[in-house]
Amino acid sequence: MAELVIVHGVGVILMKVISMATPDIGFLWNVKDELKKLVHTLTAIQALLQDAEKQQEENMIVRHFLERLRDVAYATEDILDEYGYQTTRLNVMGNKVSKLFLHSISPAFKLKKALKIKNINSELDEIKRNMDALNFVRTSIPTTLQNRKTIETFSFVDESEISGRDEDKSKIVSRLIESENQDILLSVLPIVGMGGIGKTTLAKLVHHDEYVTKYFDERAWVHVSRDFDIKKVLTDIIESLTKRTCQLSSTDAIQKMLRDELKEKRFLIVLDDIWNVNIEQWDTLMTSLKIGARGSKIIATTRSSEVASMIGTLDMHLLERLSEEESWSILKKKAFGNGGAEETPSMVAIGKEIVKKCAGVPLAAKTLGGLMRIKKDQQEWLSIKDSEIWDLRMDEDGILPALKLSYDHMPSPLRQCFLYCSIFSKGGYILKSDLIQQWIALGFLEPSVGDKPLADVGNDHCNYLLCNSLFQEPEKDDFGGIIKFKMHDLVFDMAHSLSRIANINVEYQELKNKSNGFYLIIYTDGDIKWFQECLFKFRKLRSLHLGCTKIGNSICSNVLDFLFKKLKHLRVLDLSHCGIKELPSSIKKLKHLRYLDLRENPIEELPASITNLL
Repeated sequence: MAELVIVHGVGVILMKVISMATPDIGFLWNVKDELKKLVHTLTAIQALLQDAEKQQEENMIVRHFLERLRDVAYATEDILDEYGYQTTRLNVMGNKVSKLFLHSISPAFKLKKALKIKNINSELDEIKRNMDALNFVRTSIPTTLQNRKTIETFSFVDESEISGRDEDKSKIVSRLIESENQDILLSVLPIVGMGGIGKTTLAKLVHHDEYVTKYFDERAWVHVSRDFDIKKVLTDIIESLTKRTCQLSSTDAIQKMLRDELKEKRFLIVLDDIWNVNIEQWDTLMTSLKIGARGSKIIATTRSSEVASMIGTLDMHLLERLSEEESWSILKKKAFGNGGAEETPSMVAIGKEIVKKCAGVPLAAKTLGGLMRIKKDQQEWLSIKDSEIWDLRMDEDGILPALKLSYDHMPSPLRQCFLYCSIFSKGGYILKSDLIQQWIALGFLEPSVGDKPLADVGNDHCNYLLCNSLFQEPEKDDFGGIIKFKMHDLVFDMAHSLSRIANINVEYQELKNKSNGFYLIIYTDGDIKWFQECLFKFRKLRSLHLGCTKIGNSICSNVLDFLFKKLKHLRVLDLSHCGIKELPSSIKKLKHLRYLDLRENPIEELPASITNLL
């Protein structure tokens, strides 16, 4: 099923390219005939695309054609975007100046650009011939973005009520505050369970319990995940306590600040999602944290009983699966809630059959409940119940079949948006406004009927993912608007796994073994010269997120200069928290750039050339 990812979004790209091929561009750049041919060929390919997407599941050749079509569509968008960039400059200059500028452009330059479109037309002709040979069924597809059907939207479902964990919560709270452990300086209580079982949810319930908040002087929450780095954990503890960014770089300074915050205080720290840990590293962390009052506690959530045995000083709390009745309570609330499916006897019967397949995993029940809320027809519920995906076991990444089923039923325009979320940090918050702006910059959002603003379309996408529990833990502003959210680890793993198979999201460890990719996140130790040669292979990169793993490190100007000159197709560039002091003037090379993040950098002055950007 994962291979299907490679073509998601191609239809959106084709429609966007068709809309960009305007007569003005053809007239100004002497490519009128080539643009007409381009639009004609793309429209013909569009008519075959729907059937091609269906056949790719069984036909490897079809998948290769669709992947090639995606690459050609991106290349076409780049060229037309560059024409649009130059045309916009002409409009800004004014009539007289623009005519002089247009005449100053050499015929050789215009010819070079025209040849690019001609070559693309040749590639598209070949793709079209190959698609015709496969006898795809033609379908009628709108040639404008505005005629596309919008995704159904609905109000956000509040998930504050949690089923089946009251007894677990009571037991853990009692163990945290019971008198027999209060003479111990620092104790560690592990919560152990499979992915999606609700370890983090339970830890949050405990963390916010009124008895716990009264008993402990300070509380902190840190998401650890796969990479266990002591300095980062200590820094995150400080930031959780102070609610401010910690800029300290030396371990001594970090430990001193931690002592100042926790000295003679009884504290509770939750270390969420620990995967593996070296016992020496853990002992060092414990030494650093034995600075508070007696009775201080650590809650550590983990999928591994081996890790729990290594770090726990108190008996681990094993989190069991929910009962069928508890699972049904979750699924029923989601599926039949306000605006959901009609609660008829036949629908309830199908729902109870589906809930058995959730196997007592809360995340599966929530996700499927959200899906069933949208799929309101009885036949659609039966297709969920009888899906072959249930025959799959949980894969090596721990991804549940229920999540894959939810992804499989996701509206096609939304799948690319969802997969892109894997470029953000696992376990961290995603700012909704940033995410929507990046979706827009990358051309992922298609206008709906009635010309709804793209920002509103993006907001609808976020609401869909929240309602289906693919986004969770939303935080709201004072007016009730959602400003940020997280992805469950299993949901993130699914998005990450599918996007890597599709070769659209590449980890920096894989740079030397890959030659293609469109979205990339790289965390470095400051000096990233070693991968310059590797990045040169990724000249078609459209989104790049850079970050420093070690506090106090920075990315130097000459490395940025290399990136700006080589990665000319970037639409999104995130350079936040990179310690950048100077931005090279070569940033003007990024003609396609639509989103630039420079937050938390000690830059005093921007280069004048930045005004060349759109």
